Amino acid sequence: MRSHQQLSFITLVFSLLAPLLHAERVVVVSGEGDEVAGPAARCRLHAPFGIDFDHSGNMFIVEMAGGERVLKVDVRGMLTVVAGTGEKGDKGDGRPAVQAQFNGMHSFAVGPADDLYIADTWNNRVRRIDAKNGKVFPFAGTGRKGFSGDGGPASAAEFGNVYCVA
Repeated sequence: MRSHQQLSFITLVFSLLAPLLHAERVVVVSGEGDEVAGPAARCRLHAPFGIDFDHSGNMFIVEMAGGERVLKVDVRGMLTVVAGTGEKGDKGDGRPAVQAQFNGMHSFAVGPADDLYIADTWNNRVRRIDAKNGKVFPFAGTGRKGFSGDGGPASAAEFGNVYCVA
């Protein structure tokens, strides 16, 4: 990770967490090495863009471009890939999330049951990763770019790029 990317990630983490934790120091939790999985501080991140925590305190990170993955840093500091092959695409629904392809994930949110809801931006839809079985499913959007679907089922809606979920 380049120094400006490290600074951006550290700034993102600090701006999100400092008001909640009243932190007096910033600690790098990931992004300084070249590994793909293992101790988070030794793992490389590609355009980290969104961050959230599950109810157990595990941190999740989405990589927007160049990585196309969802990463988990557990409470012990170990990083694993929970979704994405690392290649852009729109495949893998109904299969393990690590076999799925995404395209420009901008953000995500952890739901009440620890499912992950991902803004799959350039695929024009929201996808859900089931926390119990680790599979990815469509949640909202047809995948076609458009602006329709008010009042109908979420799966029939058309979006013009999904940038944020909460």
